[in-house]
Amino acid sequence: MDQSFSPTQANKPDVPPPPPRGRLRAIQVLTIITIIAAFAGVYYFKDRLDELRQYGYAAVFLSA
Repeated sequence: MDQSFSPTQANKPDVPPPPPRGRLRAIQVLTIITIIAAFAGVYYFKDRLDELRQYGYAAVFLSA
C-alpha cells in the first residue's frame, strides 16, 4: 500500500469548502435588510395587526 491509513482519518466527515466571501457578505446584507423590512412592516401596519390579534398567531400570515 502506498498510502498509510489511520483510523482517525476514517472518522473525519468531508467538510465542504466555505462559500466565497462576496456571496457570504451578500447573503448577510440581504438577511439584515429583510429583518429591517419586516420590522418596518409590522410597525407601519401595527394598527391592522392589532385588529387581527383575536385570530392568534396565524393571523399574521393571513394578513399578507
